[in-house]
Amino acid sequence: MSALSSLPNELVVWRRFDATNPAHFDTVVVDEGTGVRHLKGGALRFDEDGCSVFRGDVLESLGLEPLIIASPPHTPLAHATRSGVESLTTGFAEDSLAKAFNVAADPLSPDPEYNPAHALIQHLLVYASNTKRRRAEGVLARVVFEFEMA
Repeated sequence: MSALSSLPNELVVWRRFDATNPAHFDTVVVDEGTGVRHLKGGALRFDEDGCSVFRGDVLESLGLEPLIIASPPHTPLAHATRSGVESLTTGFAEDSLAKAFNVAADPLSPDPEYNPAHALIQHLLVYASNTKRRRAEGVLARVVFEFEMA
């Protein structure tokens, strides 16, 4: 994994998630007025390394469509730009104007065929509580990611 890698700002990252798992219930919300689906924080599952995503440019260089990463039960997809992720400020950390996230390349071994496109969204800030950290993740999901149906 490269720290603050030199990925292009226009880079699109793709996230797959399981909208049927009760443990991940908080993934998508439908705007009652428009019917548009929006991603929620539950779709972005962070561990100590970050939140797994897949780089669109690497998928394309491998001759793969983003749909390749959608495998049951992780069939819903969402996408965001690197610049959108890295320019987001959430107001939940002590430095409320600091950028909250970065995208770092983290290619995995070749199987399955899309693993070289793996990257991580990582937290850049320290939060006073896990609740504030989860709220920041919710803002990232809602503001930066666009929901796609696989």
